[in-house]
Amino acid sequence: MPDQKQAAELLGADGVEELLAGDDRATVDVYVPEWKKTIRLRQMTAAELFTISEADKKDGMFLAVSMCAVDAKGNLLFKDPERLRGRSANAMSLLQNEVMKLNGLSVNAAGIAKNG
Repeated sequence: MPDQKQAAELLGADGVEELLAGDDRATVDVYVPEWKKTIRLRQMTAAELFTISEADKKDGMFLAVSMCAVDAKGNLLFKDPERLRGRSANAMSLLQNEVMKLNGLSVNAAGIAKNG
């Protein structure tokens, strides 16, 4: 027997364009003590997840945070991930962990997203 969520509404061909036009990514607000600021993070797209999984280990943390940190309108905050390299390791680690949690991923010691 299907659960209630599955039975609620089956997507039809006529609803595909509407579905694809919307934004289905969740967000979470994270307070970063080192910055005394709250940063909004949103889920990655499937394409962004692929980019992260193919990135060099040394770049994973910075890419993940830069792809997910947005303002209230959904605009990216950090368009150049390289600029994040000089920020606090604690702040970056906090944000990376929240990005991974938000996206249902785990982080290995080198900071690269892995399914799991």
